[in-house]
Amino acid sequence: MPYISRLGAKESTANRINVAYIAVGGYGKYAAQGNLNHNTVAYCDVDEAYAAETYKLRPEVPRFRDFRKMFDKLGSGIDAVSIATPDHTHYPIAMEAMRRGYHVYLQKPMAHTISQVRTLTKAAEKYEVVTQLGVQGHSLEGLRLLKEWLDAGVIGNVLDVHLWTDRPKSRDYHSYEQDAPAQKVPDTLDWDLFLGPARNRPYNRTYHPVSWRGWWDFGNGPIGDIGVHLFDNLEYCLNLGPPEYVSAQSPRVSKVGTPRWIKVDYFYPARDGRMPIAVHWYSGERNGEQHTPAKLPYWPDGLEYRKDSGMYIVGEHGAIYIGDQRVSSVPRVYPNSLWQDFRKRLPQQTLERPVGSHYDQFFNAIRDHREANCNFAYAGPLSEGVLVGNLAVKTRKTIHWDSKNMRAIGVKEADEFIYSQEPRKGWEYVL
Repeated sequence: MPYISRLGAKESTANRINVAYIAVGGYGKYAAQGNLNHNTVAYCDVDEAYAAETYKLRPEVPRFRDFRKMFDKLGSGIDAVSIATPDHTHYPIAMEAMRRGYHVYLQKPMAHTISQVRTLTKAAEKYEVVTQLGVQGHSLEGLRLLKEWLDAGVIGNVLDVHLWTDRPKSRDYHSYEQDAPAQKVPDTLDWDLFLGPARNRPYNRTYHPVSWRGWWDFGNGPIGDIGVHLFDNLEYCLNLGPPEYVSAQSPRVSKVGTPRWIKVDYFYPARDGRMPIAVHWYSGERNGEQHTPAKLPYWPDGLEYRKDSGMYIVGEHGAIYIGDQRVSSVPRVYPNSLWQDFRKRLPQQTLERPVGSHYDQFFNAIRDHREANCNFAYAGPLSEGVLVGNLAVKTRKTIHWDSKNMRAIGVKEADEFIYSQEPRKGWEYVL
């Protein structure tokens, strides 16, 4: 049946959508400052100083600290929300927004835990709102080009994939084994609202604004940061599905902080006619150097590859290299002999190209009463599969993943990380 949006009847005149932006000082400022084709009805941020740049550009826009108070005051004056808070508050804000019937654009990863991801996926279906995960590469032409090349068999059956990123950067890494020492809370920050559902602790600037991603209570480390971008390319092109099992290596296991480097190996069973695939993840700095693959099959001797992020897809006859976390440039085929031959017989275009930005895909879906191209029905399973890697990192055990029952077979201690810890009072959101 066709997808019908509940809010289709109350769109603003001339198809301009009323958007409230939550968290406008970090990555969220790019959305808040860039989406000028729609009506900005409010900004919401727990830190006035961090949000000052955005506030200064649009001083007429109403400002809030608490998203709940914003929702109560503006009510039906909001059509859609953009959420760019730290990972630990994705779930409560998105749940409350969807409960009220607002369309949701949510930055990756979808949520802090796998159980939260699954609940958000169900909530989007229940409340019949348009959703979009902030994986911008999903709306690039290059992703379609990559899939067409793989579908055409340029490198034969895919066997292995190598993914790497330089995250965590030095600012996102810390060596604390307990809460950071107390510091004075800045006058511009509502620390209680920043904590949200997380347990109470004294403020320290290493939590905000410096490196919340490096603390497990607030973030998901580099896998939750860049991993969703990189794995989106594979899910779209190769239909990975849930991993069968995942193992990890790292120099540190900490209850509070992410490791300086990690290597995670994901194994996917044969599916829909394709062969089994192994995906190898490398992140961070190891022995004073960036942690990257030691050797790549078919890679030309002496040639440097981009170290900050990249993808290398290895098949039976060759490999495809993308020097980015998104397919923002034309992929390169190796060995060179295969590339030269392939260039003479490039496959015909078979996939429709997106028009406009990833945000445009979201807004157009609201306007046209249809699903967005990276909705929660797609992005939920994607996010779940990626976050299984963190279960292996945190438990230091191989995770045999039972996706149907959302459990790590034989690793009971993983439940602590699959399911959310009891939230603080006032932050309980259930479907």
